[in-house]
Amino acid sequence: WAHQFEEGIQFITSALSKHPGDNWLLWMLAYLHTGIGENDKAIEIFRSRSAGSETNWMLGYAYGSAGMEDMARKILEVQLAKRKKLHVPAYMIAAIYMGLGDHEKALEWLQADYREGGLGLFFVGLKRDIKFEPLRGNPAFDKLLSCVKT
Repeated sequence: WAHQFEEGIQFITSALSKHPGDNWLLWMLAYLHTGIGENDKAIEIFRSRSAGSETNWMLGYAYGSAGMEDMARKILEVQLAKRKKLHVPAYMIAAIYMGLGDHEKALEWLQADYREGGLGLFFVGLKRDIKFEPLRGNPAFDKLLSCVKT
């Protein structure tokens, strides 16, 4: 949440040299690339993972942010269907909608996440999450932020 994306990329790249192919490290590296708008690079990294390489919620965000709406919507559909059977945090659905540029839907899902408990790692970091910067100044989003305890 410190917005030190370049430093994070260097650190994770170094860690990957010792643990090549580690799915968690690859996910973090791709996530950091989305933070600096390198969505094509993020997509490449997300897709290189051996787990969740085609359906990960952050891949959906990256596709949407890169203008690949059809690909993002496919992942959104997967996550919505999965949510009917398993716990998928509403926050993750909101992130995909942000990538697609649908701020209204993203906000609806963030509000749902809060109603559902909003205590997950990502929701707690909402005040500093760069994905949701475009919502700043929206009264409903600002009200939601005031409820986040950090």
